Amino acid sequence: GWSNGGYMVTRAVSLFRAVAPISGHVYGDMSQYVDKSRLTSFFMHHGELDDKVRMTGCCSDTSKLQCCCGISETQPVCKSVQEIFLNWAHVNGCNGDVRDSHLDVGQGLTCMTAEDCLVNSTLCIHEGSGHKVPFAYHMIGDFFARDACEGVGGGQWSGSERKCFCPEKTKGSYCLKGQTLQLGGIPSDTKAPVKNILSKNTTLAAFFIICTLLVIGSRIKNKLRYRGFLRVTQEDNDVELPSMADDDGNNTE
Repeated sequence: GWSNGGYMVTRAVSLFRAVAPISGHVYGDMSQYVDKSRLTSFFMHHGELDDKVRMTGCCSDTSKLQCCCGISETQPVCKSVQEIFLNWAHVNGCNGDVRDSHLDVGQGLTCMTAEDCLVNSTLCIHEGSGHKVPFAYHMIGDFFARDACEGVGGGQWSGSERKCFCPEKTKGSYCLKGQTLQLGGIPSDTKAPVKNILSKNTTLAAFFIICTLLVIGSRIKNKLRYRGFLRVTQEDNDVELPSMADDDGNNTE
């Protein structure tokens, strides 16, 4: 998710196995949003010169550079992108140091990954880039593929070969065939969250059905209301239109 999309996926992070927020994220404590019983891998990207969602954070402190769109009004204290990253890494059970995991001088890209984590926790800074960073599609694709292969399929992902090597009794692109898959990343033996998700989806579907029926009903009502009236066109010269006269008989047309 980019910009508002980055905020959206971090706000709804408990619904996903893995997310890649770009130039946007929530600005509070990630422990409020992460489902600690089922952690979420993340791969953050941010532009060093972003003037919309600043690297130094967004807050109401007028001594700090402000972010766009009223974002600064939501938090009293500024939290930098690095602080959000470290906070999220801590929520993901990371107890080790942070290491540089990728460096591309030509692209101005520096990535750092927290160590000893239960799930992948990585931040990439795009030097010299603003709010619109050059999307590293292949890196993000590799991130999601690795998570599907190793996190779900139990295989071993090869970045150089772009291939998932599967253990015995499993097969498929990400070793998913022959496995009991998880619904929305929720363990298959956890019934309550699945029921809640299905309940939410059912409610949403019912809302759209009701709205559709209301629109259809309104159109039918209008057709019945004007049933029997002739459609008047410019070619209907034989149709005499009533004059608009006031109470004294004066024509007001």
